[in-house]
Amino acid sequence: MSNGVNINGFLKSLDKYSERQQAAIARAIEIFAWAVIGRAQELAPVETGALKASATVESPVIEATNIFCTIGFNVEYAAAVHEILDKHHPQGQAKFLETAMREFAPKLKGFIEAELKKEFGT
Repeated sequence: MSNGVNINGFLKSLDKYSERQQAAIARAIEIFAWAVIGRAQELAPVETGALKASATVESPVIEATNIFCTIGFNVEYAAAVHEILDKHHPQGQAKFLETAMREFAPKLKGFIEAELKKEFGT
């Protein structure tokens, strides 16, 4: 015997943000992502310039109350260059993306607040 209870309405009421809020936060996350990737490009080692040029920011994805954006570098050797710590780079450094993310992480809240203020005028 099963006792069916429809909790869809209840779950929907738990959504943390309205669609307008989600859209504003998604914009903020994309702006933030471009700032991080720009800093990572500044820190990336340069031999030919292909690594820097391969930087990408994908459009934000909204899934329920989660909003995320994928960023990275798309040459096959990007991960190796990022992770090899004992190689000297005349220009740039290893951990270029991680360093940029660590530098910008404390600023994410400000990016979100700015976009919410634009959207809601407060």
